[in-house]
Amino acid sequence: MNPNEQSTESACSKTVRARWRFFFKVLIGIVFVFGTILVLSNAAHIKELLRQIDQAKAWVLDRGLLRASLTFFAANTVICTFGFPRFWTGVFAGVVFSGPLGFALSLPSSLFGAYCTFLAFRIMGSRKLFEKLHEKGFRHYDLLEKEPSAIHVILIRQIPVPGLLSTAILAASKLRGGAFLCGTAIGFVPAAAIGSFLGGTVTSEHPAQSVTITSIVVLVCAFMIIWMRRQISRHFVLKE
Repeated sequence: MNPNEQSTESACSKTVRARWRFFFKVLIGIVFVFGTILVLSNAAHIKELLRQIDQAKAWVLDRGLLRASLTFFAANTVICTFGFPRFWTGVFAGVVFSGPLGFALSLPSSLFGAYCTFLAFRIMGSRKLFEKLHEKGFRHYDLLEKEPSAIHVILIRQIPVPGLLSTAILAASKLRGGAFLCGTAIGFVPAAAIGSFLGGTVTSEHPAQSVTITSIVVLVCAFMIIWMRRQISRHFVLKE
């Protein structure tokens, strides 16, 4: 391919990406407007639902905070091992236990679940499967050909794909268990914090301090995710 063809192809790909970005921005705007209208039109029903949630939270905590915490920790570990989206379990933890405690419970339990998945893929021989795929032409990225670092794991956790898939890819690499745990723990923080603190706002009462703290946490974590996603292209090499 000559330089002129390469520049033309690059310009076309940039145009396509720009169109997709514009499409997603418009789509997000439409969803936001309709979502706002839907919330305002159902305010009375939402308020009653929040009261019911408060009653459910009180019922759970009346059984004992320690017992409820241990039950959630064990259950979240199991379901995250089988690939259930950890963001929604974080939201649930925030709803039941409030934002800070929900975050403190959901993060380590989802990390432990991911590590169980990692070990399971290793035992099943995911590395051998990758080598077979690599022999058949699956050689686009050089990540799996060398030992990834914790930085790679952190960035992979920001890619919007099912966690089970990213864990399987990491298990197929030469990644060490310690680097997996360290990178996954840090990589899980933004989404876990957003889910837990947003879940903590699902209540019939919204103290100003709670809303302020939640807003700050969500904004900081959202910027962290955006910044880390921008670093992905710098740390992963696409092979021709």
